[in-house]
Amino acid sequence: MAVGAVAVLLATVLPVLELRAPDRAAGVDTTISGWTRTKALLPLAGASALGLLGPAVRGRVAAAAGVAMAGVATVAGLLAFVAPRVGDVILVGAAYDEATIGSGPGWYVASGGAVALIVGGGTLAAAIRWSPPVRPGAGERPRRAR
Repeated sequence: MAVGAVAVLLATVLPVLELRAPDRAAGVDTTISGWTRTKALLPLAGASALGLLGPAVRGRVAAAAGVAMAGVATVAGLLAFVAPRVGDVILVGAAYDEATIGSGPGWYVASGGAVALIVGGGTLAAAIRWSPPVRPGAGERPRRAR
């Protein structure tokens, strides 16, 4: 789950969209970062998942569910702000005649991190919720009376 949270944080600075043109002009930035498309959503989701990891691992169901919800928020943000632009055909001058917008590495990193948060947080929440309660001293042998 920590890898998923770090991946979502990393996707903030990676390009989530790339301009794909037949003749790319040299020195022109053709990427759109995660921050540009989602603003503070990716860093907030990643940071909240990192913050909730400690209590989740210690057995708090609400924290584990919060980790999963951070993954859900990441997926929702990607679908709302990034996915509608993938596949668009745009005309940007003669150098980018009929260029298309495709998904960049940040899209895949954020998506993979979100899936890791959803699966990890959901599985941990279910395991905590439906595990039998631990009695103090359950693994110890009874002491003999003297």
